[in-house]
Amino acid sequence: MEQKNKNAPVQLIIGLGNPTEEYQYTYHNVGTLACAYMKDHLPEEWSMGEKHSPKKSFSYHKLHGPKKRELLLIQSLLYMNESGKALHDALSFFKIPLSHVLVLHDDSDMTIGTYKFSYNQRSAGHRGIESIIQHCGSQEFSRGKIGIRPAQEITRKKANEFVLKNILKKDFSIFEKEVFPKIQEALLQ
Repeated sequence: MEQKNKNAPVQLIIGLGNPTEEYQYTYHNVGTLACAYMKDHLPEEWSMGEKHSPKKSFSYHKLHGPKKRELLLIQSLLYMNESGKALHDALSFFKIPLSHVLVLHDDSDMTIGTYKFSYNQRSAGHRGIESIIQHCGSQEFSRGKIGIRPAQEITRKKANEFVLKNILKKDFSIFEKEVFPKIQEALLQ
C-alpha cells in the first residue's frame, strides 16, 4: 500500500488493542486481531521471522515478501491509551520515520464489515491514536480504520458502551472472512 501524500511504502504495521487476555477478543482489540490474522494467514510468497521483544513496550515479527520486501509487524505490550509509547519506542529502535507506519485500529463510527485507509488525520477522539500523535509529535501516518459499530443499531450507543464488550460470533466471522483478508491483500500486494 502506498501512502497518499508521501508516496512512502509502509514499513511498519502496528495493531492497536489492550494486551491482557481479558480484552483479547473485544471490539477495541480489532487492530491487534487484524495483525494476528495477517501473521497466521501469510500468502505463500511471504515468510515470517521469529518473534522478538527488544523493549518492554513492544514485540515484533519481521515479514519477508517478494522482491526482498520487508515489513515489521508490531504488537504493543502496553494498553491502548499508551500505544504512542510503544510505537515511539519501535520507531526509535528501527529508525523508521512515522510516515512509513500504518496503524490498524477500531473505528466506532464505521459499521462492522467496513474498513478504510487514511493518512494524516486527527484522532477523532480515539485514545490510542491520540497517544500516538502525542508521543510521536505528528499525525502524519497511515491508518487502517476497522468498523466496529453494529449495522442494525436501533438506538445509537456511545462507543464506551460497546468497545470493551466481547466480539459476537457473527461479527468475528465478518472480520475473519471479509475484512481482515481484504486488509491483508491491500497491504501485502
